[in-house]
This record gives sequence, C-alpha cells and structure tokens, in this order.
Amino acid sequence: MYLLYASRHFEEALEWAKQAQKNNNPHGQYLLAQYCRHGTPPDFETAHLLYRKAAAQGLPEAHWQLGLQYRFGQGTKADTAQAVNHLRAAAQQGYIPAYTPLAELILPTAPDEAVYRFQQAAQENDPDAHAALADIYLQGKYLERNHKLALHHAEAAAAERHPEGLRIPGDICRYGLGIALDTEKARHYYRQAAEAGSLTAYQKLISDSALNHPEQYDGIKDSAIRRQQAEQLYQKPKPCITDYNARPNTQPRSNSTQKQQNSDTAKPKPIWAVCTTSDRA
Repeated sequence: MYLLYASRHFEEALEWAKQAQKNNNPHGQYLLAQYCRHGTPPDFETAHLLYRKAAAQGLPEAHWQLGLQYRFGQGTKADTAQAVNHLRAAAQQGYIPAYTPLAELILPTAPDEAVYRFQQAAQENDPDAHAALADIYLQGKYLERNHKLALHHAEAAAAERHPEGLRIPGDICRYGLGIALDTEKARHYYRQAAEAGSLTAYQKLISDSALNHPEQYDGIKDSAIRRQQAEQLYQKPKPCITDYNARPNTQPRSNSTQKQQNSDTAKPKPIWAVCTTSDRA
C-alpha cells in the first residue's frame, strides 16, 4: 500500500485504503486520513476521526498527526495537553518526525527532555531541530552558551534553506558573537533568510534600512507585508528581537530523559470524493 502511495499510484492506493479501513486496518485509516486532509477542499474533521482510529491501534504516525492537529486546532479544538500526549506517544515508539514538535511544546516545562529530543532529531538532520539548538546555544538558555555550536547547528539548518537557520548566522555576524562584527555579512544572511520566509529577518532588514539605507526601506517593508500575508497555516511565530547579551539561564541536564520524514512531501492529488459519509462511521 505504501509503495503504491509513494510511487504516486494514488487511485490504487486509495481503493486499498478504503477497503482496509473497513476492516479496521490502521494503515488504511491513516492513508485515507491523509487523502481527506489534502483534499480540495480538505476535510480536516474526517481526517481527525480516522487518525484517532489508527492511533487507538498504536500507529505512531497517526499519533504524530493527531499531535499536530491538536497543536494547531486543525479539525479539532486546539489542546496543548492532548498535542503533547500524542506527540510523546509517537516519539516513545521512535517516530522521528514527532521529536521536534514535541520538544517545541515541552521546552519551557521539561527542558531536559526537549533538548534531548532536539539533539536526536538533529542527528537525523532535521533542520527545525538544528535551528532550535542554534538558538538555544546562542541564548545560553537550557544549555551553556556556546557560539561555536550555535553556528554549527545554524549552518546545518541553513544548508537546508531553513529561514531561521539562515537568520541566526546573521545575528552572530551583526552582534559579533564569538567572531568579528560584520554588518555587511549579517545583511547578506538576513536577505537570504527573508527570501526563505523569515519574518524576523525582514524585521531586522527593515530596522537596518531605516537607520542606514532609507532608500531601501519602502521596498523591504512592502516585501515583508506581502510575506506576512502569505504565511501558511503552520507558520510558527518567532520573536523579532532576541537579547543574546542577556545573562544565560543555564540548567543542568540529567541523563534520565529519553524523531517528519514528512508524509506530506508526496501529497496526493486533490480528492474530495474519497471522504464519504461511511468513512466517518
């Protein structure tokens, strides 16, 4: 079934999924949920019900998708506690895509586990995890401040064109964090980050242009507004200004804490008719 789906034989995979879900097969339920989620228009509510059926049988990817739905209020009411529960259920089965979103949610309350999850996801070259670790090392919060490691993780994220992975080296150059201050190089990184979608980088370019390049101010501001209007559903807000010179709040880590090959990368063609009334039963 997954081979049919991955090879883009969507009609055959869909028929298999519909038959399999009638037999309470969790893989069929999950695949049918994916079709409903990516239909035109999408049916998030039916997808949610199907994910729940698959998760009840222990399917980790279904727990992962439920965690994301509860996190963003997609197909159900937003519920952070439920999001954490489902993402943790997937992560505890070693499902790598759940590691980073789980870590993002639990970082303020369970930093040891969160950092561990980020590190495990980074080992699988998850750019979101690399960007998060870069920011953690740069701020010196939850881990000891380390500009070298911050740059290492930022460059790993930047290699995947991650917006914040491109933005953080700009901060390092702008403020001279562990290296010589270089405002021109900082602007270079910020421009790349802004093109990749970082609103924080746009903010810094706007600030810089207002002070030093007023002739560029209107153009950059207009681009930032257009980018903001085009933000996607899962765009996560980022702070516009980070005080990297603030006193670090380092917390020792314990050893007691224990990763998305994104199934969305091979999205099926829009199919609305697959989500029938019988699929809700």
